[in-house]
Amino acid sequence: MDFEKIVAKTLFSDMPVESAVQCVQANDSEKFLADFLAVARHGNSAFTESELSLLQRDFNEVWCKVENKELNQYPIFVRCFKFLFRLSGQLLCLDGKNPTVHFDCLLRWRMFSQILGEDVLATSYLAAYGKMHYCQFNYFAWSDVLSHDEENLNRILCKGMSDVHAHYGASCAIFNLSWASMMNDISANADFKTSNLFMYSQGIHAIPTFGSKTYSLRTLWIVAAFIRKEFYRLLYLSSEEVNFKQCWRYLNEDIIRNACINDIQADINSFALKSFRDRKGERIDYALSNDAGMKAKESIHVIESGERELLYRFFSKYQNGDRAVWKYSGYFYLYLLIKNRIRQELEHTNLKVGFLNFKHYQDRKTSFIPKNGLVYRNYHNFVVQSSCYTEKDKLELRIGGKQSVADFNNLTFMPNLFSITPLSKELLHDRLSIVYSFYKASNDKALRQNGIRYAAFRNQIMQKCFELVDEHRKSYPIRLTGVDAAGNELNCRPEVFAHAFRYLRKIGNFGRTYHVGEDFYDLIDGLRAIDEAVTFLELVKNDRLGHALALGVNPYDYYNHRRYNVVMPQQNLLDNYVWLYHQIKANDVKTPSSMLLELENRASFLYYQIGYKKFSMLKCWHAWLLRGEDEEDNDSPWGKTAFSKCVIIKNARLDTEAVEMNLQYNHNPLIKQKGAKVIEEKLPKGIDKIVEDLQGVMIRKISEKGIAIETNPSSNICIGSFEKYEDLPLFNFSPMELDVHTSVVNVSVNTDDRGVFATSLYHEFSLIAAALFKQKDKDGNRLWSNEAIYDYIDKLRSNGFYQRFN
Repeated sequence: MDFEKIVAKTLFSDMPVESAVQCVQANDSEKFLADFLAVARHGNSAFTESELSLLQRDFNEVWCKVENKELNQYPIFVRCFKFLFRLSGQLLCLDGKNPTVHFDCLLRWRMFSQILGEDVLATSYLAAYGKMHYCQFNYFAWSDVLSHDEENLNRILCKGMSDVHAHYGASCAIFNLSWASMMNDISANADFKTSNLFMYSQGIHAIPTFGSKTYSLRTLWIVAAFIRKEFYRLLYLSSEEVNFKQCWRYLNEDIIRNACINDIQADINSFALKSFRDRKGERIDYALSNDAGMKAKESIHVIESGERELLYRFFSKYQNGDRAVWKYSGYFYLYLLIKNRIRQELEHTNLKVGFLNFKHYQDRKTSFIPKNGLVYRNYHNFVVQSSCYTEKDKLELRIGGKQSVADFNNLTFMPNLFSITPLSKELLHDRLSIVYSFYKASNDKALRQNGIRYAAFRNQIMQKCFELVDEHRKSYPIRLTGVDAAGNELNCRPEVFAHAFRYLRKIGNFGRTYHVGEDFYDLIDGLRAIDEAVTFLELVKNDRLGHALALGVNPYDYYNHRRYNVVMPQQNLLDNYVWLYHQIKANDVKTPSSMLLELENRASFLYYQIGYKKFSMLKCWHAWLLRGEDEEDNDSPWGKTAFSKCVIIKNARLDTEAVEMNLQYNHNPLIKQKGAKVIEEKLPKGIDKIVEDLQGVMIRKISEKGIAIETNPSSNICIGSFEKYEDLPLFNFSPMELDVHTSVVNVSVNTDDRGVFATSLYHEFSLIAAALFKQKDKDGNRLWSNEAIYDYIDKLRSNGFYQRFN
């Protein structure tokens, strides 16, 4: 971790709002520096306290020292903005009227923009550039994810890209749109308590309160809106008096704060009368001036322009020596700190891994967007227009739950908020398509009953399948082209969806993809889930797997990090041992006989612990193969797909003892409950080499079957256990270097939940390219030539079009 990252995280991310409030209110620079050191010490164990103390001094005396003697007399939380000018000047340049990332700095840009957000860096850069070159900026409608200056790569990506793994609910700039909504309407009270959405804080705060009270998100929201509207007075209406000190009462006195919400909103509404409006006369953001609004009106990013204009005006006046701005800069620091604190609840910025951590983000992604506001009504337009980098781009959107294809086609898609003519049906038909995504059930309500596992949920899936077949046959401009199943995969496994996927392929010719191998109890469990998806869902050429991270995780690092310990339900561990044993046998994986005996003994112990009778590894294997079978077979189209046509499964059906074991697995409530009992176990040493060999075997088989894999680089970095983009499984699935023995899977690059991960498809390709440009051999020479990298990116780009369901 470099020192600039420590400063950025400490100053604008990890510093508790409660501590900053105390320091700004007391105008106490010494306490702020002491708290800065305490936070930095807490979060950076790789550096000694002496090193961090020197960094604190350097930050105060060098990094935040300015030429102006008067400004140098102000507290550190007023002078700290020099750090932003310093940092953004290293990372950004200007392309016409838009801030642009130096490609050589793209990976660092990604790191710092995750800490700070893009807009604060982009606007501070423009302000510093404007002062140096004696110019002003009034265009702020650049993309929510900045472009870069690598011209050859840009030419490749301008040929068109296809995103085949994009979830509609988070396929736009979630935080930017939420913040604009929040700052313009504080009367909309997000229901933080009864919805349970904010039971878990996603932000990681080193020292939560420093002994002071803790502020709720609702309180911080109101105070940020108050500070913002006072800065509007200062920056836009210089003749009006400001009263920032009122924010201390709003922070600490609940009765006063709640009583003044209407007054704050009234000021906002009054300012909005002077702001730029859409073609229906509705305000976009009270901070968006008519001049900047006219420049931005043809961009879908016009709604983000108001906040950017306010930031730019502050940084510009700060740079140009406005004493009133200097006087109140401590409040602006608080505003940015609060804004970043709330951003951490909506964008995946923490360092936790795993699907459940991501799910907290996913569940709250639109919690701050009022259901009757401008953003909500135009959400579909933000998704489509902001997701497409060029007019040649294609977008395959995942919808789910109660969303229907008919409802989606009833929406009117406009190029921007000021367009009169909607996008044509022909263009929508060419550019957009829909994949319906089943949400995996979080728990099995039939666990204590005699019915088949997930009985009620299976019935819901069946009913939805009938609806999907009807929608698939209709001539909508935006077509339903495929199905998926997404969500927490630990317990609701592919077997639950096997019948439905067989039925849809037979009846509707649906494209089929499946989220799998992204989250798992352990690596073997993840590999087994991938095999279950391929086997039980009968995936064939041109079907796809979503993520499949387990195929690319380094097993040595994985098991060493965990000291070979696993914790999971007994049934899962039994299944893992049985599956691993038979994969070793079937694929001639070199394994000591003692290891095979160990796996068999462990499986036998768990088998009897759960309550099954008459153990045999072959019976357990056959019973596992039967899990994708359904229980009824009749002459209806649904009934005719109850049983698999796969040869090995048909043969397993002949094993009567395996059939009985499968019935016990599915129906016996005691077996199900004992199987769900959690167990801890230490796996035998040497398991990592076997897993590595099996990963290679499975990649080869998936390649030979023609099954594609949807990769999502930033999503995989955030959810998986990968630290760098160059470590991603993508490069295992489709290596840069090939020989006659190399298995290559058709992989695409996608965004997943682009708003949660603050990315774009253009950005994802660019990050992969940047990682390849950085790779070096042991002698410090680059591993790949420019041409090899360009060819590789172009191949991945083409794969996205090839994978798209038709």
